[in-house]
Amino acid sequence: MRNPFHRKSTWEKMQDDMLELATAKNAIRSGVVAVGAAVGVTAVSSAISSKRKKNANSH
Repeated sequence: MRNPFHRKSTWEKMQDDMLELATAKNAIRSGVVAVGAAVGVTAVSSAISSKRKKNANSH
């Protein structure tokens, strides 16, 4: 029977590191997507407001 408190082998450590890297990459990717969406929304809203201002000025 294996000891439940056995020290992790290098292979198990490697697997853990790979998992951590993968989750970190996913977190970074989702963060980038969120930032991109926020920038896009602000750009669109500012463009709309500037158009409205131009329209209001032209009348």
